[in-house]
Amino acid sequence: MSENKPHYASLPGILKEFGNSRRIIAGVILTYEFDPLLALSLARTELLQFDADPGEGCLRFKGAFPACLFHDPKRSRNEVTFPGDFEIHYKAKTGVACHHSKSYAFAHSDGTFTLVLGSLNLTEPGLLTNRETLLLFTLDDDSETSVRKLFGQWRDFLEQNYRSNTPSAGLANYLDLLNRKLQATRPNTSDSDVDNPLQLITSGYDSPSPSGLEQLKNFCQKQALEPTRLLVVSPFFDHDPKRKNLLKDFKETFPYLEAVSMFSTFDDWGATFFEPFRKESLGPCENSRIRCFQIPKTISEDEAECIDCFHSGERTSIKNKRELTRELHAKIVLLCDESGKSVLYIGSANFSSKAWLGENFELGVAGVLPKGSLPTNWDQKFVKKLLNVETEKLKLKPDDVKLSADPTEEESTDPTPPVWLESILLMHSASGEPSPNEISGRFRFYVRKGEKLPELGDFTFEFGSTPILLVWPENNSGDYFV
Repeated sequence: MSENKPHYASLPGILKEFGNSRRIIAGVILTYEFDPLLALSLARTELLQFDADPGEGCLRFKGAFPACLFHDPKRSRNEVTFPGDFEIHYKAKTGVACHHSKSYAFAHSDGTFTLVLGSLNLTEPGLLTNRETLLLFTLDDDSETSVRKLFGQWRDFLEQNYRSNTPSAGLANYLDLLNRKLQATRPNTSDSDVDNPLQLITSGYDSPSPSGLEQLKNFCQKQALEPTRLLVVSPFFDHDPKRKNLLKDFKETFPYLEAVSMFSTFDDWGATFFEPFRKESLGPCENSRIRCFQIPKTISEDEAECIDCFHSGERTSIKNKRELTRELHAKIVLLCDESGKSVLYIGSANFSSKAWLGENFELGVAGVLPKGSLPTNWDQKFVKKLLNVETEKLKLKPDDVKLSADPTEEESTDPTPPVWLESILLMHSASGEPSPNEISGRFRFYVRKGEKLPELGDFTFEFGSTPILLVWPENNSGDYFV
């Protein structure tokens, strides 16, 4: 990567590159937050086209590709009014846990498949302004065995955790297409036993499934990696390190770890957070095994110019704004041994107990990096190359410092959906005219395993700011007007 030409990537850029020859014919999107107002942002980038007055919500993605979208109903910013060929599912977890996975998967008219995994939600900041990380994989006739196996893992993950719980024509169509492609591109017998350098890492899904941390451990063992160094980039952590501290869990899971490098936007770090890595004989500021860095929110004029150049005028220029800032939203874990062999994780999981120990729905991918020496300041150089940002080294404070709580991703809003609700499919209303202060549509409710749909008179809850009240059943198929 050239120092003078930093590389950027974005979902809008990826979608634009598909073109007519790789038209999207099916898609699956997993996200935490889905902002319907994002439609206006995408329209500015010409990824959406207006079918009618935008005030009526009549928007389609360019090409109107069919897709099913799963997001967390506890974090909807508005009422969802997204017609076209989209199936919109509200996939919920009980309690304060959330559906935090993020992925964008597409089947194309030329028989290829695209899978994007990373940290970005389907919101304007997630697509255009945040510091995010993403990995893009393409399945075609010439794909390597590791990529074919990753798509096989992705297929199995969707079959087990989404198709089995939420019947969906869009999801079924995508999976049928992917199955046929995988059957046609099976790996050769000679390479079927080769260890896969890529592994889908999930967390919080069907229990007996191991946690994300356990899966990362198992992957490192398969790669014969006994890491001694840990690098973390995350915007959010366990709020109170005395009560919960994922760093301790990592140290217990990888007992040979001796050094840790933490990157975030915080001004201060307290010694309590790093207790598993501290030596009693050394003061917190003397311990060279603990390195803390601040990723600045304010961006330089050079970076602003690079971003404007990358977006090629598709959005309002940020270069001339009075205050140039970018929020950190990337989630990265890097484990290294002394030889320089490394395993890199990129995905949806913040460095928190909820994310890695199985409470939230989380999704990411781990891969093996080529072996190389670890030079001085290797951690800063790695983050500089990956995020194109200069970082500042901080000193530990001897007293306790509670890290900033995550107001949107680690804390769910109230009220939560009913405990019996697995997910909801929003469909167009075939009849009925809503009053000016109401929305009308058909909702198919999918009941959580072991639960029952309540009686009609008992059905009422709030979705965001909207009270949901069951009015009457439309037919015996499970569809209702609300």
